[in-house]
Amino acid sequence: MHIGIAAANGIDFLLTWNFRHINNASTKAAIRHVIEGLGYQCPELCSPEELRKI
Repeated sequence: MHIGIAAANGIDFLLTWNFRHINNASTKAAIRHVIEGLGYQCPELCSPEELRKI
């Protein structure tokens, strides 16, 4: 739900340490597909450490 809220509100980044359910390559691709299919821009899903590298 928090990913959808972030997308609907135009949030650019969503930080998470949840590597098992959110922040992994296959899940991120599926989430992006659903969010963009609904006409929203998907926030960048990353850990705080990954955000520092962006």
